[in-house]
Amino acid sequence: MQVQQALILDRPETLYERKLETIIWANLKVGLMNQKVENEYQLRLQSRAWDNMAKANAWYVFTDAWKAGISGITFTGPSQSIFGRYARNDELGAELVYSW
Repeated sequence: MQVQQALILDRPETLYERKLETIIWANLKVGLMNQKVENEYQLRLQSRAWDNMAKANAWYVFTDAWKAGISGITFTGPSQSIFGRYARNDELGAELVYSW
């Protein structure tokens, strides 16, 4: 858990609804089946209701070097809020990762 306070100085009224923003970040990572399946959930909540970002990842680990997964992210909120400005950018994707 993390709490972040943002003070927006000299803000244009058309871009930001509030001068002072508080964001709560919550992260949860879970490993299953002897760490072969990894799940990660992230939630970011604004200081006002219904302004948030949610992200989820699910990975299957094949070897120490290879893993594949799917992820999704969604943004909600008023158009003049930090997350609401990105509300049309929701994503769903698949990834194949090689690490060395």
